Amino acid sequence: MEPEESGTTYSPWYRKSKDIQPFVLFSALHSNETDFHCTACFPWTPRSPTILWDGQAAQVPNLLSQWEAVAKKWTGAIAVGATGRLLIFPKLATAIPIEVSLSSESALQPDAQVRNVAWILSNNTPLEPLVVFTVSSVITIFNVATRSVVGRLRGHGGLITSLSVHPIQPHLFCTTSRDFTTRIYDATLEPVQVPNNPHWPPLPQPSLAGPAHGLHMCEPEGEGIGQCVAVLVGGRSGGHKGAVLCSVGAWNCLASHADVQH
Repeated sequence: MEPEESGTTYSPWYRKSKDIQPFVLFSALHSNETDFHCTACFPWTPRSPTILWDGQAAQVPNLLSQWEAVAKKWTGAIAVGATGRLLIFPKLATAIPIEVSLSSESALQPDAQVRNVAWILSNNTPLEPLVVFTVSSVITIFNVATRSVVGRLRGHGGLITSLSVHPIQPHLFCTTSRDFTTRIYDATLEPVQVPNNPHWPPLPQPSLAGPAHGLHMCEPEGEGIGQCVAVLVGGRSGGHKGAVLCSVGAWNCLASHADVQH
């Protein structure tokens, strides 16, 4: 607690229920009998390209002016994970939401729950914002510009518990899981279809130990875009000592894309 000038004890606004709050309720979103589980607001501004990818995007001719139109369109948009669907409410819920029904995804149960959601950007297509969301152990990437699913990834062996995005390299995102692992994904790459693992002596053939040991899966990783570029594990014989519940601050361990990918 910090003392105020009047000598009284400082108290944050959310503990002053009788005072005027520093926000105005613009609109209320209704679930129509569908439970909401998670939300993510569009996180960027018209000037974001001067910061993202260390400012390299701002050097592309005409990209900054084109991005301003994208930011204007999606500022205030909210992605909401619900039971059986993902909803994207555009512009402070002033338009009909975009709906991604899980019943249309053959790999997912129609009554499954979208438990984690976040916005990402690929520097391959920086003018097309993407929403990544998780259902159980499956990751899905949705292109809000084309309104189509552009990636579906597998790999976690348990429920995905959290999802976070690199603040400067927004094509990188991190997932944690009850399978004792944390995974880093790159949305600019395609899923690995055939494992390319080193051999573990004395065996001459490539190892089939799998992702829990930091290796590629023994089956296709997924379809579309997105590739797991790192699995954070506790050692050669396994992952963390328990379920990994949150990835906040995980990016402090990763200095740059080069450290992850190369």
